[in-house]
Amino acid sequence: MKNFLALLIFAAAGGGWYVYHQNTQAKIQIAEMTQNLPIYEQTVATRQAEVQAYSRMLDLQKKVQAKRTEVNAIVEKESSLKETLSKLAKEKSDIVSRARQAFAGKVIPELTLTDGRKLAQVKIIKVEESGLSVSLPSGVQKIQPSELPENLRKSFHYR
Repeated sequence: MKNFLALLIFAAAGGGWYVYHQNTQAKIQIAEMTQNLPIYEQTVATRQAEVQAYSRMLDLQKKVQAKRTEVNAIVEKESSLKETLSKLAKEKSDIVSRARQAFAGKVIPELTLTDGRKLAQVKIIKVEESGLSVSLPSGVQKIQPSELPENLRKSFHYR
């Protein structure tokens, strides 16, 4: 029985030493962790800031993509409008040209120009953008749009 008691005391002492040693190691680890805690907290805060910045960047990229889509749609509309405007300008030019040519062959008994000159028996030969080609008893003459009275300028679609 002595051996058993000695063994029991030895086992208790060994167990006590093991518990004491584990306790000491735990205290050392807790001290190290407590000492490193601010570094870990700073690392976590930095990572959170990085994640937030990345999240904001992704949101901005989505907004940029949406704006690019809007810009592309606007550019397409602009292109379509330019085509339409070009077609309308051509159509207007054709209409004005036809309207001007309707005056060819007409005779104006007396025409007073803006500089005061009076022309008699003016026969319109051709109406162009650059002016009127007219036949007079004295010969053929070119009349600039700026020389025409306001009412005739409007009739011939000059500005």
